[in-house]
Amino acid sequence: MDILNISLWSHWFELVVLLLPRLFVTIIAGLILLRIKGFRRIMKKHSRRRHKILLIALFGVFSLIGTHWAVPIDIHEEWGLSTNLPKPLAASQALVGFRDTWTLVAGLVGGLWVGLGTGLIVGIDRYMMGGVAGLPSGFGTIVLGIFTGIVRQFRPQWTCTAWRVMAVAIIGSIIQRVVLLSMIEPLEDAISLAIKIGVPVGIVNISGCVLFFWIMQDLERDQLANDRRKARLEILQAKNEVEEARLEALQVKVAHDRLEQLKQQYELWALRAQIEPHELKNYLHALNALIRIAPDKARRFVIDLAEFYDETRQFVECQTISLEREIAQLQRSIRLHQIRLGDKLQITIAIQEQLLPVQVLPGSLLTLVENAIKHGFKGKTPPYQIEINAEEDENNLIIRVRDFGIGVALDRIEELGKKTMPSAKKSGGVGLYLLGQSLDLVFGNSAQLKFESHIGTGTTAILVQPKRNSL
Repeated sequence: MDILNISLWSHWFELVVLLLPRLFVTIIAGLILLRIKGFRRIMKKHSRRRHKILLIALFGVFSLIGTHWAVPIDIHEEWGLSTNLPKPLAASQALVGFRDTWTLVAGLVGGLWVGLGTGLIVGIDRYMMGGVAGLPSGFGTIVLGIFTGIVRQFRPQWTCTAWRVMAVAIIGSIIQRVVLLSMIEPLEDAISLAIKIGVPVGIVNISGCVLFFWIMQDLERDQLANDRRKARLEILQAKNEVEEARLEALQVKVAHDRLEQLKQQYELWALRAQIEPHELKNYLHALNALIRIAPDKARRFVIDLAEFYDETRQFVECQTISLEREIAQLQRSIRLHQIRLGDKLQITIAIQEQLLPVQVLPGSLLTLVENAIKHGFKGKTPPYQIEINAEEDENNLIIRVRDFGIGVALDRIEELGKKTMPSAKKSGGVGLYLLGQSLDLVFGNSAQLKFESHIGTGTTAILVQPKRNSL
């Protein structure tokens, strides 16, 4: 028989066109099953006996459909095909179906016992249908199931890619053809059958097997991707829960810190409530003197005093203000003193511009200057000179207020700012003491207020605090 015969090619094409749609119906049914989580679990855990039995039953049903939905041909007729499936087949008839596709798949999916079990079910059924190749076809199907089962059992890596599955399907189809050629008699009938059905059956079996595995692996990749997405979502959810817990803990901490800040703020307000009346008392004494001797200056003093306390009022809720604002307030205070003292009071401020944003306690400079004016120049002839400067080291702001006054005795210098000091007037050293307490509240142990003094040459107040641009 000439394989270049156009009629032969037409015959092959007609068989393929008839069988592929039927095969695809069963493949679609199989893929629907793959979408079922329980079925995928069975395929993955086919080592258990009950799972093997279920797989044998399932692939056996698909293989039986491939047998009974086959196309019968007569090897003694030229190219004729029959649409009816006689039972049993005539002695010269054979079947062209896709049962071997599912036998291939059974062995490659479930291993040796599933391949053998499916092959036995379908092989016996094919044998009972008779025809020219009843026994050889049935036996060949059993051999095919055993072959693919052995591949799965001992070479599972051969089922990992579509190309390897194709190679296994091709080898299995060749083995089955060899079985048919060796068992069908006479040999002429075997050769005729092989020529008429070998190519289309091979195409159907190989393409069906490869297609099923390719789609199955694609579904597994989708499932793996879904599992990864699910895992990422679970991780994200866990992170969100941790973040929510962290935020709740942070909120508790913030609330606690806020309570501490409020407590600290109230303590500062209490201290300032003691400082400001103390300062106001000094200003009112000065105003009282001016009213008697210089009424015009007294009126100007009242205006400046109102501006000074208006600015002071804005600092009430601030723990710190910029050094620039503190200097501006200090200059207002200096103007108040100069209304009374005139050129007798000479104050020099030398502070670099880059230090102006640094935060300081409201009234800190003012307290040090007020203390110098009030206590540093008793019994000393004018002018009353005070120098104010500031510098920075790596982490700290250092402010120095130096008066060229009478100085402080050594036995008193160590106690300045640490407690109220006994003096001729009540509440001696109150301002310095309250300033020291306020520094402890805001800056803790990081801040220091210390003094250096020499009798007859003056006193230097040194304020050291952390350098902060904002709080």
